[in-house]
Amino acid sequence: MQNSCARLDAPLEPARQAWRFLPKHLPAGLRERLGQADLDRELLVDFHYPPDPRAQFIHRTHPLVGLLADHLLEGALQGDSPLAARCAATVTPDVNVVTTLFLLRLRHQLSAQRRGATRLLMAEETVAVALEGRTEPRWIEDANAIRLLEVKPSGNLGPETAAREIRHALTLLRASTARLETLARTRAELLLQDHRRVRDAAGDKGTYTVSPCLPVDVIGVYVLLPDSL
Repeated sequence: MQNSCARLDAPLEPARQAWRFLPKHLPAGLRERLGQADLDRELLVDFHYPPDPRAQFIHRTHPLVGLLADHLLEGALQGDSPLAARCAATVTPDVNVVTTLFLLRLRHQLSAQRRGATRLLMAEETVAVALEGRTEPRWIEDANAIRLLEVKPSGNLGPETAAREIRHALTLLRASTARLETLARTRAELLLQDHRRVRDAAGDKGTYTVSPCLPVDVIGVYVLLPDSL
């Protein structure tokens, strides 16, 4: 939320242990949507629980977070906003070699059979994976990949250079379909194991299966170039 408000020219102002949300500088369309949720006014907000007694607690599913996220996401999908992008290339001191980051949405279908009845459920998760290097690329599929989303840019790339790097990243993506599908199947198996543990602990009887929904949804592709190049 702090990042989004700053990008939208309405940065949060520190207020002791909380923050002051000032929507008057936000785009008109977003203010109108905030107004429908009675959020188009100055608010004191806190991201920690228990919150400051004067502030409103803002958690990840709060309507204010959702409306800001929707606004940025819609702009990224329409391609008419520089505030958020599904593809990007940047220079950063936080990597030593060229690193290509893929942000994925994995969807799983869970089938539960109990007492002769079958129930279908859907589960979703967001996963970041990365390819480090180009001559002998190494896959990163742990918490280190998620941390790459927080790197700090140290310079700008020209449009032609950025476009070239993104084209190369998309080529890598097309060549990595099998790897991503294997990841989806692995995550589906882990979900099944977790689900069975919970059901066993609760003494719940039944048969459960989890299958990934393929192909994998790619939310974003980002190229990180070391500033030493």
